[in-house]
Amino acid sequence: MKILSLMTALSVMCVASATFAESKKIASTQAQGDQTQFSYLLAPDADVMLADVGAVVASKSHYQTVYGYGLKKGIGVATDGDEAIVQLTLIPGRLGKAGIQTSMMPTHLTIASGAKAMNAKDEAMALMADAPKLYSGTRVFKVAKELGAGELKLSSLSWVNPSDRFVLYVLDKNSDTRLNLASNRMSLAGGERLKVSTFLDGLNSQLLSTRAKLKAPDGRSYIVQGKTQGNQFDAYYDLNLDAQRKPGELWQLEVVSQYKSQRGHRVTRTASVALDVHQASAKLVSIDQSSGQLAAHLQVEQTGRYEVRAYVYGRNNLGLKTPALVSYTAENLDTGSQLMPLNIDFKQLAASGLQAPFTIEGVQLLDQGQMAVLATEQKAITLH
Repeated sequence: MKILSLMTALSVMCVASATFAESKKIASTQAQGDQTQFSYLLAPDADVMLADVGAVVASKSHYQTVYGYGLKKGIGVATDGDEAIVQLTLIPGRLGKAGIQTSMMPTHLTIASGAKAMNAKDEAMALMADAPKLYSGTRVFKVAKELGAGELKLSSLSWVNPSDRFVLYVLDKNSDTRLNLASNRMSLAGGERLKVSTFLDGLNSQLLSTRAKLKAPDGRSYIVQGKTQGNQFDAYYDLNLDAQRKPGELWQLEVVSQYKSQRGHRVTRTASVALDVHQASAKLVSIDQSSGQLAAHLQVEQTGRYEVRAYVYGRNNLGLKTPALVSYTAENLDTGSQLMPLNIDFKQLAASGLQAPFTIEGVQLLDQGQMAVLATEQKAITLH
């Protein structure tokens, strides 16, 4: 089954615009007191999150913060393949008198490999001329093929403020080596355990070092210690930390690995994933319909507004399980054991063209105050 991205899961009161446009004619909304219910039909091929299986990314790139004084001396750029893409982006600094930005992009960049050098000015400035607003604070160019791969040096021949900061991003697009990063979950509460795994693939590439850190939205940073075996790095991190953040803000897991390429060059890869680290404000205990009324049993630790999403499947003409409907229920809840009624619209299910048995295959619990996904669980509950 396909898995939605974390950002899709965090869109608390939103649905994909294309799906919604197709479904809005057969959507229903109800409101009773402070409880709101909404449901709409799903397309048969809809992507539905039925379990939090973690995040997976693969990277052929590296990024780092550099300073103006480094650009004047020359900054090392190591690539594993030829024709890498280089991007230098200005980090805005303090405003000068009259609120004028004093930080400036260097206008004349070169990149060299030994005695061979490439003037990056023409290509970078041509892009800026085509889209001045897009490229006004950045320079982007492709390393000339004749420079090949390996140890390169990026320098500024024009004036640059020594204290100005820049993000240097290198996409090693023609390399065969990727840094693969995986986390056990996309959404975690404070006190839970994060598992991190990386694997370096590539012909005869040898992993030399790996460092990982967890970055909070407010700038806090936590080192994630791990063990390396061969080309693999594994780490566990108990989230015994202050998970408070502004609604919707995400944490970032960043891993930087250095490896020795087949050609003997020391190359760096950076991979990162966004994580929803939040406070454990409520738990999904069960989905119950023993009394004839379908309801979510919640254990609420903090008073707030909570939402439960139920993903209902039916059977197509071949008897296969097929997405049918998603039902949203939101309500203000006090602390303690609470029941949130879930009303499934069977008239909508009849309009879906699918057949019984209809089953709830997945349930999500969200905290609308934190804009956090508290639980994503796969189920198999047949509707009566």
